[in-house]
Amino acid sequence: GQDRTGMIIGLERVFIENWRPQLAYQEMLQKGFHPAFKNLDAYFKEKTKSRLKVEDNSDSDDNGNETGNEIGRDDDSSAPSDLSISK
Repeated sequence: GQDRTGMIIGLERVFIENWRPQLAYQEMLQKGFHPAFKNLDAYFKEKTKSRLKVEDNSDSDDNGNETGNEIGRDDDSSAPSDLSISK
């Protein structure tokens, strides 16, 4: 269950809380998500690929640490209003 739960929380982070997909995925891994579950891993990446963007150096220091925004958050508030899951 932790892998399915981690993926759903990761999607919530991206689409509801406006986190960058890379940071949501990193949190998923830290909390016990196993990328060996290829279907779950691919689903997360497929659903969040439209939210990927080139990292902007203005929000991070030389080590890649966030400096302005809340950790993981993106200023873009154009997140979809639902998390419809289709087969």
